[in-house]
Amino acid sequence: DYTTPEIPETVTEETVKEIKDMFWQIFREFCFSDTRGEDSIDYQNILAAFVSLVIRPMWRGALPILTVSKSSVQCGGTLLESVLGCLAMGVSVTPQTFPGSRAELEKTINSIIANRNRYCILDNVPSGADWVTTNLLTLSTGTGETTFRKLGTNENITSEACTMFAVNGINLDIRADVTRRINPVRLVLNGRWQDSTHHTVTGDELRHNAVKLHPLAVWAVAVLHKYWIQKGKPAPHECAGNVSEYKEWYYEVCGMLEAAGYTHILDNLRDLQTLDNDADAETAGFLNALWERFGKIPFTPTDLTRIILAEGERRKREGEPGVFLPYLDEEIVTAAIHGTLSA
Repeated sequence: DYTTPEIPETVTEETVKEIKDMFWQIFREFCFSDTRGEDSIDYQNILAAFVSLVIRPMWRGALPILTVSKSSVQCGGTLLESVLGCLAMGVSVTPQTFPGSRAELEKTINSIIANRNRYCILDNVPSGADWVTTNLLTLSTGTGETTFRKLGTNENITSEACTMFAVNGINLDIRADVTRRINPVRLVLNGRWQDSTHHTVTGDELRHNAVKLHPLAVWAVAVLHKYWIQKGKPAPHECAGNVSEYKEWYYEVCGMLEAAGYTHILDNLRDLQTLDNDADAETAGFLNALWERFGKIPFTPTDLTRIILAEGERRKREGEPGVFLPYLDEEIVTAAIHGTLSA
């Protein structure tokens, strides 16, 4: 049922508030690393991704890649990107399992491009894996037009940007040259999303609710766009990070959302872009993991060793990657798995 209200002649602040409440009712179920509710940078970045997916068929040129970096396995990254698709498109998109080889990854991305899919979720990227192919980098740059050879033939295919890509993984590795092409979100949860007391519905119910809300959500985007025009199309605040690849997108999408009161979009981008090498990124990731686990509470090497040993036991028993193990040397990981690690 695509019946929606008429777009009002004059959009009031009350209507904007009702729209914002509707969006929050869906996305409040997720454990964003920035815990400021509707003022969360992660949440507002998700809204920018949602609007981007709604307008993807009409938008000429590249869009930033949505990246969802998770603190642990099953903390809601896949579900978040799935719900985003349900809300924006009215259908559930099956995530693409991350391929086991670079060649297979290239084939997967090229197949998505050739099929002109509107939305692609690259699911559960292993920690440390390089998930950015040449064509994915090209699609997220400039006009987004790319050329590649059709699988099994000598025929070349030239494709304009028509897909919005979303990627998720535990402590997702993001190279320095990719940080200018992403819309970053971070989820933090100690355990599985479905076992937490944070959410009020199941994952299936959340997808169903998002599909049901789809017509109203698209209507809401049109209303917020009219509200932005009504206010004189104000530009958003200057982004601290580098958004030079997406100046028009940042002006229109982020400007529209900022006019509605979302004033923190991409405020986390500069921090990512200043991590200019893999060693720095890994160190920052490890420090973030420590902060998320201990915060301001003092801890000793013995405390950390106990946690790492527990992660080693879970990896041995269940294959769970862990929060800290992906950052540690192989010898330490092996000792943790065998239970021989000491402080």
